[in-house]
Amino acid sequence: MMGAMIRRAVRPDAEAVRGVYADAYRENRELGFPGSAETATTAEVAEWIERDSVWVAEVDHAVVGAVRVRVTDGAPVLGRLGVLSAMKGCGIGSALMNAAEDETRCGGYAGMLLTVAGEHPFLPRIYRARGYVVIGPRSPQHPIYDEIVMRKEL
Repeated sequence: MMGAMIRRAVRPDAEAVRGVYADAYRENRELGFPGSAETATTAEVAEWIERDSVWVAEVDHAVVGAVRVRVTDGAPVLGRLGVLSAMKGCGIGSALMNAAEDETRCGGYAGMLLTVAGEHPFLPRIYRARGYVVIGPRSPQHPIYDEIVMRKEL
């Protein structure tokens, strides 16, 4: 990894995180898997930072990636993982996931959930390689594609 520092996000990071999501999620839209993270506003991101657990990756004091964990119905759900296009393949996404999983484990949770487009060309494979297994389909959220729910024992 390129010397990225991983830390908890703070409210002043919201604009930089919004920029990361706009850039990172553009690729998914181009692949046919649009997501709301691409069009999130700075105010929405600030709300996530205040309400949920959000981590950022910094390189040379610039935010280059982010991930969120939101506890829903008593279960932690990893989402909103994004890395600037220019920084993909440098281990930043893995470092962000490690931080999220470690803190979730230390918080007393035995597992982590995530949802992903089942037909995405590479994301399900990446998550399987990290120990996530498919536990079922997600209720239809997108009219364009189906999602699956994956879980990793922590």
